[in-house]
Amino acid sequence: MIRDVTIGQYYPADSILHRLDPRVKLVGTFLFIISLFLFRSFFGYILVFLFFASIIGLSKVPLRFIMRGMKAVVV
Repeated sequence: MIRDVTIGQYYPADSILHRLDPRVKLVGTFLFIISLFLFRSFFGYILVFLFFASIIGLSKVPLRFIMRGMKAVVV
């Protein structure tokens, strides 16, 4: 069961996001979390979803790996 938890695990890939400075990634994560609480409309949540989907695409991490990590959150 503990092996299935992939949230926060590093996935080695050669992407733009992997080459970013860690401080930029940390600030970006905080801004993303804050935006989740600031948006109160359906349109805002669609924007957040599209942004999240584009970040996943840029990261070149397989969607299967990400979905396996989300399994623990959904339960």
